[in-house]
Amino acid sequence: MTTPILTAYGTASSAATLPVTMRTLEEEVKVDPKVSNFVLPLGATINMDASLAAMGAAAIPGAGLVTMGIVLKAVGLPLDAIGIILAVDALLDQFRTAINVWGDATAAY
Repeated sequence: MTTPILTAYGTASSAATLPVTMRTLEEEVKVDPKVSNFVLPLGATINMDASLAAMGAAAIPGAGLVTMGIVLKAVGLPLDAIGIILAVDALLDQFRTAINVWGDATAAY
């Protein structure tokens, strides 16, 4: 699982990591392709283990920031706070993506 995790970290995209994760699970872990073809795309779309604010966000880098604006507004915080979050979010996004890909792979296993 090293390759999918490193790919997820490097791309910060569950969608971009999907082919690598599928190949690794099917060839190295011997997960049934029927299972990986169902679970992994579903997980990349809706499973966001690492961030409640990103639930339902697209599986692309920075998508959680869009939903973060909705969350900030819902709890009564100013949208200006996104600027502060943006400063550190790129690094955090890489870690969140790696965690999400790990969760997707675990569900398929």
